[in-house]
Amino acid sequence: MVKILYIIAIKEIYRLDTRNNRLTSADLSNYNEAENYAGFSLYNQRVYLLARAANELFVYPANLTTRSTWLKEEANLNNAIDLYIDGNIYFLNRDGQILKYRVGQNENYNSKPLDPPTNSAHKILGDDKQLYILDGTNKRIVIIAKDDGHLMGQYYFESLNNIDDFALDMEARLIYILAHDKLYGWKL
Repeated sequence: MVKILYIIAIKEIYRLDTRNNRLTSADLSNYNEAENYAGFSLYNQRVYLLARAANELFVYPANLTTRSTWLKEEANLNNAIDLYIDGNIYFLNRDGQILKYRVGQNENYNSKPLDPPTNSAHKILGDDKQLYILDGTNKRIVIIAKDDGHLMGQYYFESLNNIDDFALDMEARLIYILAHDKLYGWKL
């Protein structure tokens, strides 16, 4: 069960503790809307914020008072829309391409194009062996092998008009899908 939820809005990050329903907020240090922020993720008590225009990944400590850059080499993140972190960092582009980085450097991940092609991929999640890409406009979740980037499968949700978001519960082996203000659950 999720105990803490984080939501980012403009230059603030909100933290909801579901154990006591306490909502707190904090300003993000050095927030600049011109940097064209996309996805954010939490890992090891840090907030990671993707800044597309700056081609950078900013890292904030738990208190959000400072930020540092994470990349150790130049990167093209202009098309990145989201990220997933498990020690490695996987950046998702709208076309479904995945860029993999480790310790700030590109890993030359062999991400294959999605089939059929897309321009509406917008969220990436993962588990121990797989990455899950949400292609909401095309009503699907694509499953990619973490180790070599090959396509493992796809879930199509023809009855849903447009998928807005999704979450994984690997313990229960469930995918939760948000579509037009309704929440659906499917067994993996």
